[in-house]
Amino acid sequence: MHSLAIKYEDIIKKILNKKIGLFFITFFIFLSAIALWANFSNQSTLYGTNYGTLDDQADSYSEYIIRNSLVNDFIGNENKNSTLIFTDGYTREPLDFSYYKFNTIIYSHSRSIQRDIYYKLIKIAPTNFINDQPILILNSYNLPPTGWLTYRLQKSTFDHFNIKSTRDIYFQFFRFLNCFLLALLITIFFVTLCERKMMSLLLAILYFMVSGVALFSSNLFICSWAIFIPLVCFFFLRKNISAMYYFFLPFFFSYLYFSIHYLFASTFAILWYLPIFFDEKIRTKKNAVKFVLISLGVIFGFFAEVINHINFVAEKLNIDNIQAFYSIFETARLRLLSLNNVPFPFGLSFFKSMIVRFSSDGIKIPLLVSLSKMFFLITLLFIFKKNLCNMRNVCIWSFLAYFSCYLFSYQHIMVHDIYDSLIFSITIQLGVFLVLAAYLKKRFY
Repeated sequence: MHSLAIKYEDIIKKILNKKIGLFFITFFIFLSAIALWANFSNQSTLYGTNYGTLDDQADSYSEYIIRNSLVNDFIGNENKNSTLIFTDGYTREPLDFSYYKFNTIIYSHSRSIQRDIYYKLIKIAPTNFINDQPILILNSYNLPPTGWLTYRLQKSTFDHFNIKSTRDIYFQFFRFLNCFLLALLITIFFVTLCERKMMSLLLAILYFMVSGVALFSSNLFICSWAIFIPLVCFFFLRKNISAMYYFFLPFFFSYLYFSIHYLFASTFAILWYLPIFFDEKIRTKKNAVKFVLISLGVIFGFFAEVINHINFVAEKLNIDNIQAFYSIFETARLRLLSLNNVPFPFGLSFFKSMIVRFSSDGIKIPLLVSLSKMFFLITLLFIFKKNLCNMRNVCIWSFLAYFSCYLFSYQHIMVHDIYDSLIFSITIQLGVFLVLAAYLKKRFY
């Protein structure tokens, strides 16, 4: 029995430590992007799909702001090529995300540079976008049932696309593009973490099925790949490089991130500190310098984008900079300081709400198992208590990054509970995956 266990352990060790080539990694990235795009793990929320009538798995409200703004840029009568817009249906009950030419409302709370990129891509071949034509709806009902597994594949892919017209093809391409960037960044992170060994791809596959990753992978507004950028810079910042890189990398990528939106700003900022918390000895002079430079980089990147955003809105709406500032941040006080329509912090309703959130899916492996977010929270607390693999500092980093969002934008995160899954995936769940990677390397290397 003992010899059999040793034999299987040797097999596992060989598999996990098998070196992988660049071609295989590239193929894996494309395959993962397709799986995310097709929502292979079959995860969704009612807020996203509205009983299957809308395309995005998690947040169609924001998705269709981008879509309608793009449509308006090409065929609209008002507010063309301006800031983002709300269409008339956003003021109705129930909400109607369809495009309407008239009664559009300016939405200037985010710069949304991704909209400019989508616009330029459409301009390459705009005919089928402008002259929208109905096409055969691509879903599982067009395909013959050829077995239970094929049925599951069809239900988790073709029904998800909801392609009804030529314009939908453009939007689905943009959604795939977001999935590809997300798959690229996450794969680079795990491949670098595990030194280009097969273990890295196995961890990446599991992480792609984490609910926050799967739900927000393709959203045209959220662009969830952007929040993972600090993780790719993590390995570079751990090397003995010039001190100025600790300023310029956070500055440049913070400017890019805040050009997309200001959501989850505190979490994004704390993600940059992972190289510091990854060290067993945090309190060193070198880490203190890193902390200061990273902080300055993120802060300067944020304010540089705010200035750019104010100038952009002032130009597009033909108003002065003071008016543009108020137009952009008119809801900031509500989101940051208000308790409107949310439970009082640490009250009974607050804890009830958090229990519901932690009871939702944390990871969903098709046909096998689904684990709640509570499982990952308890696991990380256990790791912290036992200091497994000397990763207590990483646990502290995970908790700080997660709860910072509740500290600095309490009203917003409590109203939009769907965003908790994304924040949870990049903080608490990532912490568990980092410890899992450290354990596997220690056990099987």
